[in-house]
Amino acid sequence: MPSWRIGLDVALALAPLVLVPLALSMLVVPKRDGRPVAVEHWARRLHPAAAALVVVGLALEPGMFAALMTLPWLLEAALLACYGLWRLAGYGLSSLDDVVASGALLYLPLAAFWWLASAAGWSLGYSEVLVQLTAIHFHFAGFAAGAVAGLAGRRVLPSRRGWRAAYRAGALVVLFGPIMVAVGIAFSPATEVVAAIVLALGMSTLAVVLVAEVARKVPHRGAALLLTISGLALGIPMILAALYAVGELRGTVLVTVPTMARYHGLFNAFGFALCGLLSLRFAPTAARRSTLCPPFSRLSASRFVGPDFFDRMGLVHAGEPITGFVADMDAFARDGFAPSELHPAVRGFYQHTADYSIEATALWSPGFRLGGRVFRRFGRRVGQLGLPTNETHDQAMRSRLVALDGHRDGRGDVRAWVRTYVASGECVYAAAYALHRHEGIPYMNIAFPLPGGSLTSILRLDPVPGRPGGLALGTLPAGDKHGDEGVYYANRWLPIRLPLNELITVWVEPSEERDERVGTDAPVRARHDMWLFGLRYLRIDYVLTRELEG
Repeated sequence: MPSWRIGLDVALALAPLVLVPLALSMLVVPKRDGRPVAVEHWARRLHPAAAALVVVGLALEPGMFAALMTLPWLLEAALLACYGLWRLAGYGLSSLDDVVASGALLYLPLAAFWWLASAAGWSLGYSEVLVQLTAIHFHFAGFAAGAVAGLAGRRVLPSRRGWRAAYRAGALVVLFGPIMVAVGIAFSPATEVVAAIVLALGMSTLAVVLVAEVARKVPHRGAALLLTISGLALGIPMILAALYAVGELRGTVLVTVPTMARYHGLFNAFGFALCGLLSLRFAPTAARRSTLCPPFSRLSASRFVGPDFFDRMGLVHAGEPITGFVADMDAFARDGFAPSELHPAVRGFYQHTADYSIEATALWSPGFRLGGRVFRRFGRRVGQLGLPTNETHDQAMRSRLVALDGHRDGRGDVRAWVRTYVASGECVYAAAYALHRHEGIPYMNIAFPLPGGSLTSILRLDPVPGRPGGLALGTLPAGDKHGDEGVYYANRWLPIRLPLNELITVWVEPSEERDERVGTDAPVRARHDMWLFGLRYLRIDYVLTRELEG
């Protein structure tokens, strides 16, 4: 066997023996209760046997027995891809580095399938060597490169705007480039060339970011050196890949297969992937994310929610009547946010919500207005989330607040706020409010029961710049730090972080500090902005007025 064929086997064996377990030690995040995700747990249990068998199969002649040796690796790859989907659903699309890291796991079944094809001797319309090179391509350009790019992003995102833009461009190419190259090989030589050149440029951009920006921020000298080697080693295989694709299109040999095997595969495997992952493992602080799965409500509806949902379900907790959906705003105190600095009227609304009348004015953005009317019909049918439309006139609302059975909800101290339109009695929403803390930050945890689960909005509380005494409650991350804030569809199977965001700003206008309405009695203004994929689709302005006795 020629030495370059041995080099292909060595590069391929490196993936299950070293690279996959090394990357998983940084990519895997346990659930909040400390338990692993089931599919990831079984993948780890299977790994020693799967890795040993698939590597032993490399020493066998292609055929049925060699193919059988790869099947456990294919099963493990499928389990890890399921974990990648679970991870992607939990983190959502709000952070590109997490999307790329999760996407890396989705390449493993493709990599394992092509390894199976190589072991079985299936040509699939290509040469034997090209089938094996495709298996290497998905293990390294797909999985390993995605893992390095995703994990390194934790250090790039706080950088200057130019480095962030370069990282995002490179990371997007890493995410989609490998599959586009494979599609080009299968269907279109021209697409293959374009995809290979784009992938080479994207990977080269990532290499520059690793060397010039990420390595500079790694405090461990050895880790910084390894990351520099990783970035520099990426240049040679990317040039060879682009030249090989151009030669394929022109029908000439610019780079031979043995040359690709000796340099492209080995530089990718040992220079880029191994050194990059080792570096990030030595200095993992910025690469690690918080654990997944915030505490979600167990509540769900069958078909209809409606304003009497909590009564029908027997969830209302008998006891002292409550007037606010927050017992005490001081519970949300943390570094950077002092509830004592809120305007008394803002604080009063949250602690004595039942004392306030609510008037709302909705403005759906152009392009979303038809959707707003459709969603209003959905709200009527389900009896939940009856958001006002631009044409709605019955926008005066009344409130009802009750304590709920926290044990059945699953989040401890829970209060329900039910809002209905005064004129029609239609349910605006029936929501269960709770508080949870993670990493020193208190969050407002709001569940809107729906069929099969609940729409859960987890809000972080902050002061409002330029509005002394104001309050901002939002799901948008604080700079580049991503916590629990977000909008989720919570259910018993797969909680999903949705591409939705909201920001509620509450304040008191200085002009409304009149003698007869001072302190807690001043009218409160609120603005509720909502976004879908970064596009604002709805703004609701509220006037919240305390109903004075006498």
